[in-house]
Amino acid sequence: MSDAECCPTCGRLYGHAWTAEEIATLRRLKIAGVLRAEIAKTLPRRTPDAIKRMARKLGFRGGHGGARPGAGGYHRKLKTMPKRPCMACGKPFISAGPHNRLCDECREAA
Repeated sequence: MSDAECCPTCGRLYGHAWTAEEIATLRRLKIAGVLRAEIAKTLPRRTPDAIKRMARKLGFRGGHGGARPGAGGYHRKLKTMPKRPCMACGKPFISAGPHNRLCDECREAA
């Protein structure tokens, strides 16, 4: 790779495709729960913003835990969801909101 393809001040790549090796490294580190700043040290020619964009393209989301087990939003949200009585059978169930008024069993039967 020639110097013309790199930023003259920092030596990082800009506007160039990621290699398969870089993508594999990024996937491995995101799954392990490594923070973006640490990934940037492992991939010194990529900026933290470039790492964030590629991680999102690969399906990793946000800085709220991403791929780290137990840190995701849905399971944490389950703890705060209210229990409501099912409108069909009356049994209490965890409701996603006012629009969710039937338990799973009654919804499947309907």
